[in-house]
Amino acid sequence: MRLPATYASAQNPADKLQLNADNTFSLQEGGQGYQGTFAANGNTVELNISGGSKTTATIQGNNLTDGSGQTWVLGEQSARSAAGDAVLQNQDVIKLVKAGLDDTLIIAKIGSSKCQFDTSTDALIQLKQSGVSAAVLKAVVAAGK
Repeated sequence: MRLPATYASAQNPADKLQLNADNTFSLQEGGQGYQGTFAANGNTVELNISGGSKTTATIQGNNLTDGSGQTWVLGEQSARSAAGDAVLQNQDVIKLVKAGLDDTLIIAKIGSSKCQFDTSTDALIQLKQSGVSAAVLKAVVAAGK
């Protein structure tokens, strides 16, 4: 199971279950908010709601079925998770270059990502000294505007 993960109720999409990396969860169901902790064991998740009640859920693929038989569907945003929503920055370009990725691929990544580049003189010099090619530098400058 990849965390964090957000599930929406198949019966009522406004109801949400958020499982966090620190083994806490928040649940919005029927206009009520709940919180607690959870423990995952294989495809079974035990939810311990603050205040004493417990329920067990089973995960199959992108679906989670709770103890009452309600189905929850893994949300698109959590499937993409941090990598998909991350903002590409100068240090990310340096990592891609150091990993030996092709300029064409790095430029494509820049073009398809949210970018927040530092295009100051010093930052561009640092990129160049880190092995970033002229073509990738041009893409960084163009995306930085």
